[in-house]
Amino acid sequence: MKIAKTLTVAVNLALFIIYSFNGYSSAFATELGHAVGNEFGNQAANIVYQNNSSHESVSASNTHNLDNELTTNYNNEVNSILANVLNNGLNLTSAVHDIVISNLNHAVNIVENGQNISVNSQTLLTPGQSVALSQVLTNNDQSLILNASGQAIGGSLATINLSHNVFNLEIPHNVTLVDNTSNFTVNNNLVNYGDIVVNGNFSVTAANIVNLGSITASHDLSLNSSQGIINEGFITANTDLTLNAPVVFNSGLIKSIDDSITITSNANLNLNSTSNANFEAPDGSINILGNNILGSSLDSGKASYIDINQGNYLSKYLNLNNPNADIEAFVNNVTGQINTNANTLHLASQSAYMTIGNDSLKADPTF
Repeated sequence: MKIAKTLTVAVNLALFIIYSFNGYSSAFATELGHAVGNEFGNQAANIVYQNNSSHESVSASNTHNLDNELTTNYNNEVNSILANVLNNGLNLTSAVHDIVISNLNHAVNIVENGQNISVNSQTLLTPGQSVALSQVLTNNDQSLILNASGQAIGGSLATINLSHNVFNLEIPHNVTLVDNTSNFTVNNNLVNYGDIVVNGNFSVTAANIVNLGSITASHDLSLNSSQGIINEGFITANTDLTLNAPVVFNSGLIKSIDDSITITSNANLNLNSTSNANFEAPDGSINILGNNILGSSLDSGKASYIDINQGNYLSKYLNLNNPNADIEAFVNNVTGQINTNANTLHLASQSAYMTIGNDSLKADPTF
């Protein structure tokens, strides 16, 4: 039974990768296979790679002609540039020069590989060069570091450089996105290899969220995904941390420093982790909620299930709440009191002991 259940989760995760990330880069596919770290994940990544080899070669020859009405006001010029760049996706790791600012009405110097280069209305730009251009126009200073191919390899960019919704956003290693806004939307995939640093409350919404770096917020942090969240790095908030997705895969650290973690879904919830992955809320609770808590239901009219596989849940309380359906939890370590509200509960842990608190079950639990 356990083998069959684990196999189903792995297959579902592989399908989630194939269908959710179709059209993404081969480099990302390779990194994704490493992040998932199982046979099915690697197979899925290979399929993504094979399906997109031709897509990448075609996109390298395409030129996006950005015909915005630009004014002599630098701020309006920046907004017009970025609105179009972001609509085409912002992959800062890309070395493809396919962006033209056709009506840029003056030459501007940006720094690439330590050297000044002049950008004009005929220059083909990478996404990284486009952001660097916007920084120079806005602040007369460039904080994003580019290599000789126009790829971002370090430095930072701020929300003024991302003032519009983004179709795709990929942040490279050693690059920091500093965010001061309360809400941010990526219409398709958010992939972070670097650091996202949020000063204040922050909510990000994307079809898929993949974090292989760090995402930190000084107050509340909410990650909302219609497809799934994969974390191989660090996701931390000083206060409340909320994950809302049908699939969550964690092989890193997800932590609320001073408050609680809430994990929920608008449908079934598959929460999958590696044995060394941690969910930490040392001064609060970890709350795992079924979709009926949110007042919604599946098309079948049946309440959703919660399926938890592996991981360490380190908190004062672990609250499992799915009152009209089932909860299956096979975890490594639980340190806090376990409170449950479900139709049926199957719970297993490698902890030396478990502290069972308040239980509201329609059927006898299995421990």
